[in-house]
Amino acid sequence: MKVKIHIVCSILFVFSFMLNGCNNTIRAYPSGFYRIDRNELDALIEKAGIEDFSVWHQSVDRNSSGTSVRLDDLWNKPIVVMSCDGSIATVDIQSRTSWLNDDNEVIAWYDRDSGTVHFNNGYSEVSHIVAHGGTDPSGRYFYKNYGNKRAGVYSINDPKNPLIVLDAFRLKLFAKNNEIHIFGQKSGYFIDAYICKIEEGELKIIDEYKIEKQGQPYPSLSVTDYNMNTGDLVIRDGRDWPSKSRWYLYNNNAKILKPMGTIENHEHGLFMDCDIVEAVSSRLAM
Repeated sequence: MKVKIHIVCSILFVFSFMLNGCNNTIRAYPSGFYRIDRNELDALIEKAGIEDFSVWHQSVDRNSSGTSVRLDDLWNKPIVVMSCDGSIATVDIQSRTSWLNDDNEVIAWYDRDSGTVHFNNGYSEVSHIVAHGGTDPSGRYFYKNYGNKRAGVYSINDPKNPLIVLDAFRLKLFAKNNEIHIFGQKSGYFIDAYICKIEEGELKIIDEYKIEKQGQPYPSLSVTDYNMNTGDLVIRDGRDWPSKSRWYLYNNNAKILKPMGTIENHEHGLFMDCDIVEAVSSRLAM
């Protein structure tokens, strides 16, 4: 009987290892990268007296300096903003799909009924503009999907004319000064990186490279967050249950992809200037 139990346990261990890999090396996070538990966010929001609000799993993002996170519910409710000073504020929105700038002001919103995007400068258009994750963290730039795995990058101040058009989709944008770093995809097997500078009203590619995940069948890669100061890029390899999704770290300077660890279903990860949960918890405890 003991032999059978040992055999079953061995089979389960091997199966778990094949699905999730060895966990002895997990949780090696780069500086400034914080795991954020969505359940903890919900608890803090409730403790702050904001009722009937549940953080939507696709809505956890940050401002460009990493001093605040923006959260929204699945419905048309105010966006909740948590800041590193421990404060919690709400921002009224006209649509669940709304973009904020670094001052937490609404700069554009999407009318799902008409398919129209409205910009705060008065311009509007019917367009397939990506809702969540479509802007850079500062809200200065965004992209539109054209179809056929092509997309254009635009300035929020000029939503008619693209700064650049790329043969990629599912873009992630990160801007600082006159540079925009763009990460796009044509499939889940690799990520295309474009390092661009703004010159004479256009984006010029000054460097580009490809990030691949090898040694594992059917990867589903996507960008979680990026630190422009250090070149650290956190990538998610999405998996269906019972496997666990995993984070990988890629550094633009070293050009090496390293495992970071497994991801729980309620976890998010962002480059922040503080531990946002600890900061808000401390202030609420006063």
